[in-house]
Amino acid sequence: MFEGGRSHTMKKQINSLRGLDELIAEKVFDWSDFWHGPYNLMGYPPNERAMGIDAERCEVWEYSADLNTAWCLVEEMRRRGWFSQLTDLSLGKGYERYSVIFGHQSISPIVIYEASTLPIAICLAALKAEGIEVDLQVKGEGDRTTP
Repeated sequence: MFEGGRSHTMKKQINSLRGLDELIAEKVFDWSDFWHGPYNLMGYPPNERAMGIDAERCEVWEYSADLNTAWCLVEEMRRRGWFSQLTDLSLGKGYERYSVIFGHQSISPIVIYEASTLPIAICLAALKAEGIEVDLQVKGEGDRTTP
């Protein structure tokens, strides 16, 4: 959950996009108790976890792979007071780069992240804004951050 700033930074290595989705669900949307099946990732959203013994796991969305789902993350960050700027830096076929900036009127500095896809850039920038520096080790991604 958002704790009002980036005064402390946690570093986390992630080896898959589903691992990135799990981290988003946990740290931004407050999901817990994840289960990795052969074809899906399940977890408890906050409202289900509060039900106790009758709680039912739900499928974790693919924030890192689907732009419509990643946009839910942009909207959640906006709800928390973060503004965003998304930019296509692609130079043409074969070179895809996207930049995401999150800024907050009472928190500085702004967060800038570049990645090979817009959903991944949104995910990494949102986690950085939450104080989590992700080292994404997915082959071919080559993602980077600017503090």
